[in-house]
Amino acid sequence: MTKKATLNVLALILMAVLSAAHVCAGDLIVSIKQPFKAGGKDYPAGHYRIVASRYNDHCVDLINLDTKANDEIPFISRLSPREGEWGKVVFDKVGDELYLAQVFVVGLDGYSFQVAPGRHRHVVVKEDILGYHE
Repeated sequence: MTKKATLNVLALILMAVLSAAHVCAGDLIVSIKQPFKAGGKDYPAGHYRIVASRYNDHCVDLINLDTKANDEIPFISRLSPREGEWGKVVFDKVGDELYLAQVFVVGLDGYSFQVAPGRHRHVVVKEDILGYHE
C-alpha cells in the first residue's frame, strides 16, 4: 500500500472513531451508579444518554449505552434552562430507591418527571467534560 493510500485509510478510521464518539448537542451523558426508576420502569446502573425524543414532544429518550436499550420517558413539565452550569440529573431518593425527578441539559430546557412517592431527598448526578461524573 502506498503512503498516500495508508494516510487515506488512517484518515477514514479517525473520522469513523470521532463520529462514533461524538455526542450531539442537546444530549446529556451520565454514569448512574445504582439502579433507578423512571416512567414506571426499573433501570439498572450504567451509562445513559438522555435526549429529547424525536417522536414525542412530551418525552425524553433514555438510552442505556451499555445495553443499547432505548425507552421514552414522559415528563410532567419543562424547566427553564440553566446557563453556565453542567448538565445534571436529579433523583428523588426514598429509602434505597432512586426515582428520576429532573434532567437539565446545558443551554436547553430542563425536564421534570413524576414525583417519587412519600418523603424523599434529592440526589444529583452531574456530567463532566468527559460525560461521566457523579
